[in-house]
Amino acid sequence: MARRPADPATTQPGPQGPTTMKELKDTLWKAADKLRGSLEASDYKDVILGLVFCKYVSDSFEERREQIRAELEADGGYSEEDVEYSQEDADEYSGAGVFWVPPNARWRYLADRAKGTDTQTVGELLNEAMGALMEANPALAGTLPRIYNREGVDQRRLGELLDLFNSARFTGEGATRARDLLGEVYEYFLGKFAAAEGKRGGEFYTPPGVVRVLVEMLEPQSGRIYDPCCGSGGMFVQAEKFLEAHHRNPSELSVYGQENMERTWRMAKMNLAIHGLIGNLGPSWGDTFARDLHPSLEADYVLANPPFNIKDWARREDDARWRFGVPPAGNANYAWIQHILSKLAPTGQAGVVMANGSMSTNSGGEGQIRARIVEADLVSAMVALPTQLFRSTGIPVCLWLFARDKQWRTDRRGQVLFLDARNLGFMVDRAERALSDDDIAKIADTYRAWRGEGGEYVDEAGFCKSATLAEIKAADYALTPGRYVGTAAVEDDGVDLDEKIRQLTGELLAALDESARLDAVVREQLGRVSCSPFGEVMRVKHGYAFGGGDFSEDPGLPTVVTPGNFRIGGGFQDARAKTFSGEIPSGYVLKPDELIITMTDLSKAADTLGSPALVPGDRVYLHNQRIGLVQITRPDRVDTKYSALSLAVCRTIGIRLSLQGNFRAAP
Repeated sequence: MARRPADPATTQPGPQGPTTMKELKDTLWKAADKLRGSLEASDYKDVILGLVFCKYVSDSFEERREQIRAELEADGGYSEEDVEYSQEDADEYSGAGVFWVPPNARWRYLADRAKGTDTQTVGELLNEAMGALMEANPALAGTLPRIYNREGVDQRRLGELLDLFNSARFTGEGATRARDLLGEVYEYFLGKFAAAEGKRGGEFYTPPGVVRVLVEMLEPQSGRIYDPCCGSGGMFVQAEKFLEAHHRNPSELSVYGQENMERTWRMAKMNLAIHGLIGNLGPSWGDTFARDLHPSLEADYVLANPPFNIKDWARREDDARWRFGVPPAGNANYAWIQHILSKLAPTGQAGVVMANGSMSTNSGGEGQIRARIVEADLVSAMVALPTQLFRSTGIPVCLWLFARDKQWRTDRRGQVLFLDARNLGFMVDRAERALSDDDIAKIADTYRAWRGEGGEYVDEAGFCKSATLAEIKAADYALTPGRYVGTAAVEDDGVDLDEKIRQLTGELLAALDESARLDAVVREQLGRVSCSPFGEVMRVKHGYAFGGGDFSEDPGLPTVVTPGNFRIGGGFQDARAKTFSGEIPSGYVLKPDELIITMTDLSKAADTLGSPALVPGDRVYLHNQRIGLVQITRPDRVDTKYSALSLAVCRTIGIRLSLQGNFRAAP
């Protein structure tokens, strides 16, 4: 039934023009600047993602609203009143895969009230909007945050965020259409704020390249797909993208999942809703080991990235899932593997991300469990991945692929494919590696060829090897690909071996000569170092007197210095104790004859050594008694250029000389 016409105030069009992902991220970063100081990273993420979702569904709603008008006007014969009634018919939206947005949840309605009303704060209005969206759309039940009026959420800044998001528009055609908006935004926030939340990145999301490898290898096209630790739903979204790329209907996949963290479970439900996936993530979040929410499920595909090496987990020795052996109490890796195997249908397949240690460990009976799984002929492939694929963990990872039935076009019963992909990928920056499209295709195409589903499979030294169960048994059931694939053949460059030896010998001798030269330079500089007692070469200006006594009584304007203010080898990051609006007073600048000193090793914890505090009289002292500011009284005895080097020799001074002066605190 058609609803009453909307209040005109709720139907004004928003800013036009699609938003690119770069523009979106720039907008989000501006938003981060506004809220970063007043909210914890986890709360901030919920606040922003809720706003993004609200803006997304509202923009989609308005786009569909205009389509309804255009369709009726094209048909002709409809009055303006007929058009407005049709535009308020919820079925016109749900039938087109668009969420129905009640009038009080539409973005324009909220943006017009960004400063609140006489009776409600903007936070209360947003809480009502989230509740109205969930009530009108059962797929969103229990999903959206209602924390906008919570203590600690700055209402003025919240209103500014609504104004800021007015410049973003999350609809359009082609590459700019934000079908995967929430997934990208979610990953963006994990990358920026996971460290601030103190979480390991692998517990929140799996890098898209790794997910694509699994999806391209397993090719889920129809049936039931399951993830027992689904995070934000990235595995499901990537499977949906695979179907779209192969012109299949996403509704052919039925999604089942479980997630232990409330916030992440809500994000996963939101993510599935945006992508139009039929998802069953259980009535609530929950621990997969303590309470399996899908006990009778037989999945055609399982895709999972379980948290690595969990030591504290809900373990019961009589659990029916431990068909191949009871996993050790100190590590849940083989509990995850056996849980996943218990969910496979007779022709089911699975792909699992695991820590590398899982391939060869023998601790706590894990070696025997692995041997039984191999002998049951359930392992179809093992893939060793490059390092640094995960932003927030340095643990090297691998992929386990399982199949209940290996009778493909090429019968692979009694065999396992080993792939060593450690040399693939490229560095995005100094800390993160990614897999290219060609890398992903090489891994997936090799697996498909091995199954007889495209191309001819041939073992490739250094990359892939099809090994028999007998060969695996001979290797004591270790599943590390490097044991089987061997090393790649070295291409002959045509240079005579004797000539190579002569070249290498010359390079080595040159390197030894350079080493001797540098050794002489170091010895010369060490000779310039004075090894005098502390009191003979410098005095404490501010901070604690290391030899005993109290703070110095220098009446001058104190200098804002602490190892927490600078990076090793760089200048100051900030002045925590005081903010300068204009030119920094000269008293707040290190002088050439001043040094920061500390007895703590700066290289280990430069940001945890203490911070300055303002005390009565606008004096600045350093909290940590191991840190101080000293003035060099005998510059002829202390060479600031080699102050760090001085420490290594002058143990009699009893302090660590860190960096010389001429730094200044940033405004």
